[in-house]
Amino acid sequence: MRSIRETILWRTNITFWVLLVVGGIVIARILQIQILQGNKWKAKVSKAYQKYDTIPAPRGNIYAANGDLLATSVPYYQVIIDPQVAKDKLFNTKIDSTSFLLARFFQDKSANEYKEIIVDARKSDRIRFVALGNRYVNFQEKQKIAKFPLFREGKMKGGGKFEAYNIRYNPFDEMGIKTIGKLE
Repeated sequence: MRSIRETILWRTNITFWVLLVVGGIVIARILQIQILQGNKWKAKVSKAYQKYDTIPAPRGNIYAANGDLLATSVPYYQVIIDPQVAKDKLFNTKIDSTSFLLARFFQDKSANEYKEIIVDARKSDRIRFVALGNRYVNFQEKQKIAKFPLFREGKMKGGGKFEAYNIRYNPFDEMGIKTIGKLE
């Protein structure tokens, strides 16, 4: 029978050696990832695309003394799709109808042309975002496009998204511009 002191000392030694072995395994794995597999992980990181963009602050409304609106910022949206996001089954079942609806909405390309653009971008590793259409769309049009098959799934499942741009609108055209000025 061991004494309590010997039992505690024995357990402490076992704990020390177990922690030493686990720590050695962790350090060995870290060195393996950083030194032996470092180039592989650096290549994966460089493949990931991050877009840094300066977003201008929206400008407020300007009213005349009598309450008439002289200038306002109206949001317009660029229609964008990330063809890499959708899973193969979802993409293959929804691409035809999405292409058809885009062609009918914008009337600048045929459905086959839209499909070819999106499918080619999906096959390419370097292309992440494809701008669609020949113009920006307003909020009501954005709501219609958001119901298209790949856009309806959301940007995390279908890949469709909208990038907002504020465009300055002057209801009284030159009269309002002469009063408040114009910022280019």
